[in-house]
Amino acid sequence: MMTLARHLKTLLGCCYRRLFVFLGISYEAQIWFWRFGVWVLPLAIGIAAFRWCRALQQFERVAAIREEAIRAPDAPPPATSP
Repeated sequence: MMTLARHLKTLLGCCYRRLFVFLGISYEAQIWFWRFGVWVLPLAIGIAAFRWCRALQQFERVAAIREEAIRAPDAPPPATSP
């Protein structure tokens, strides 16, 4: 299993190096990108996932209110909490 991980690491490293060379990005710029990227990218992905989950929760709340309104059209709408 360790050999497979080592091969994948080498493969990805070569792919990134070729991409950066193709784009004309210097080695020093790559190092600086990854120095900040290692902290910024996980944070940005975490924030995006959190916001996505909150949007899904809001969608489920709206769907529940709609289903309740369909079941009891004469009843007043339920109170919602912010």
